[in-house]
Amino acid sequence: MSAAAPLSADLAGDCSAKLGCIVKQGWGMTETSPAVTMAEPFRSHQRRLRWPAGPNTEIKVIDLETGDELGIDQHGELLVRARRS
Repeated sequence: MSAAAPLSADLAGDCSAKLGCIVKQGWGMTETSPAVTMAEPFRSHQRRLRWPAGPNTEIKVIDLETGDELGIDQHGELLVRARRS
């Protein structure tokens, strides 16, 4: 697993081949304890990585002016919260 700095798909692929394992990248903050998302393993046919929410985590992107939730490939404010179990 790689975290704390961006890891390109090319470098992840090179590391995976050299180490003989799946290399994943995580994203989080100290306040989120620890990871918010974990990129799915990169496959050569993909255009980009998928970043599903981690366990017990909810994520959404909202429009700052309206508060409305935005869709895929739209820019806005990222909101993250722990899901209650």
